[in-house]
Amino acid sequence: MTDETMGTMELKKYKLGKILELQRGYDLTYTEMQKGDVVVAGSNGIIGCHNIEKSNTPCITVGRSGSVGKVHFYDGPTWAHNTALFVKDFKENNPKFLYYFLKNLHLDTMFGQSSSVVPSLDRKVVHSLTVPFISDISKQQRIAYLLSDYDKKIELNRAINHNL
Repeated sequence: MTDETMGTMELKKYKLGKILELQRGYDLTYTEMQKGDVVVAGSNGIIGCHNIEKSNTPCITVGRSGSVGKVHFYDGPTWAHNTALFVKDFKENNPKFLYYFLKNLHLDTMFGQSSSVVPSLDRKVVHSLTVPFISDISKQQRIAYLLSDYDKKIELNRAINHNL
């Protein structure tokens, strides 16, 4: 893959666990939530707010139970709920790039189909996946910047359409 702004993209195959480390989120019931500004991130997005941060900032979550494989990115303080996995260690990769990377792995289609009543995602299984990956941090940053810029334009268009 080549392009004037990116140069040559060298994709090597890695186990996902060599690229990032996922961890199960933390237990927190609705009755235990204390009023605060910390987002509580569940498998399908924000489920409440709390007064204690208990994950990385920024935070990437992946739905573990219920909405399996759904990927979310949070810029601010976050409590990753036990229904989600979160990226505990970015392993010197660009967090926003990892967000887009995980989102485009389509873990929701890969693991979302289950015979059990409530599907569940095992981080050890995800860590064992072999995936093509760009390890050059400067290329990761440029890709993340471009994709973030597109996302901002899409959100602006949605807001304009909503107002119309």
